[in-house]
Amino acid sequence: MWTPYFVLFVALLVTLLAASYVARTAESKDRLRFQNAVNHTHNNIRKRLDIYLALLQSGAGLFTASDEVTRDEFRNYVDQLELRTNYPGIQGIGFTVRLKPEERDALAAKMRAQGLKSFHLWPAEPARSEYHSIIYLEPFDRRNQAAIGFDMFTEPVRREAMERARDAGAAAASGRVTLVQEIDQDKQAGFLIYVPVYQGGPPPATESERRAALRGFIYSPFRADDLLDGILAKESQEGIDFEVYEGQDTGPENLLHNSRRANLAASSEQAPRFTARTELDVAGRKWNLVYATGQGFEAGSGMNLVPYTLLGGTLISLLLFLVTGSQARARASAERSAAELKQSEAALRESEERYRVFVEQSTEGIWRFELEMPCPLEMSEDEQLAHFYKYGYLAECNDAMAQMYGYERAGEIVGARLGDLLVQDDPANIAYL
Repeated sequence: MWTPYFVLFVALLVTLLAASYVARTAESKDRLRFQNAVNHTHNNIRKRLDIYLALLQSGAGLFTASDEVTRDEFRNYVDQLELRTNYPGIQGIGFTVRLKPEERDALAAKMRAQGLKSFHLWPAEPARSEYHSIIYLEPFDRRNQAAIGFDMFTEPVRREAMERARDAGAAAASGRVTLVQEIDQDKQAGFLIYVPVYQGGPPPATESERRAALRGFIYSPFRADDLLDGILAKESQEGIDFEVYEGQDTGPENLLHNSRRANLAASSEQAPRFTARTELDVAGRKWNLVYATGQGFEAGSGMNLVPYTLLGGTLISLLLFLVTGSQARARASAERSAAELKQSEAALRESEERYRVFVEQSTEGIWRFELEMPCPLEMSEDEQLAHFYKYGYLAECNDAMAQMYGYERAGEIVGARLGDLLVQDDPANIAYL
């Protein structure tokens, strides 16, 4: 009877092993899936920013190739790029010119002559040794119009990036800023990338020469959420949340983008299963990307099979236990029945043996006869008696019976006809038979 419990133990053990295997396999696949999503996201952002840097380099080439680029020429150049279609997430491409204090009025008149009737350089105060006014910014939508004339050199974060680009002769990204284009209530974090443009062509050889020859900057402002949503819109990684921080510090003051910003209130407080962190160089600035699994990640996880494996295995184990128990009980019952049958047969043999001894040793004549042909019930007594004489024969008898007929042993008369043994004319035979 211990067999069903052994089967149950083995089946449950197999179930646990199967569930453990499913869990380990799912964990491995989920980790690989998460790492692939991290790499995919990181590479997409890096590749797209490289494209935007190349776009700005080509814009710098436009100003390097010409001593004078008009507003219409610049607009036609940007229109050909189809920024909104081909480069989602970029706010625009602009040009900021370097001015001496005495050149401000001439610039204002020039820009008004090109169609910007309300152009003015701002902020006007405090007075400074050089100015860097935004004169072109396309597409010329309502956001970008708000930035025309702004001197970005007056703001410390932008100025640091502009000086770094000027001195290195290479593209430089700013830290986290709020763009002047943020004219609506819903404001996004932003940053800018600057590419210096020098008088006479390529960057001069020395830093001092580059400072002296600086003509201005071709640049792009970026709204971080629009940029990163645009980069990953077509290839989003469902269930993978990521945050982008400018610099090493991952404090809220450096947060550029949070992929789950629209669902922060409904986000789970449960710790993510997997996290990762990558670093990205964006034109001389370090970005930190922090990744974590979200609620949607578990929907595609093989971990969901573990409870079903345990439940199914447990049910099968219980079924095997019941079937095996039923078979064990049936076998035990059969064994008991066989034992009882053996006991009955032994008792029967013992009874038969006692009966045989009793018959053989009895001094009374004991016999049994049989009919070769059944006797019809409709016969009269005489007819029945005649039938018994004719078809009856001695089937068994003891020695005492044989001796009554003059024989010594029963075997000598067994099989004899009743008609040969009995006196046929004796009326007592009717009652006797």
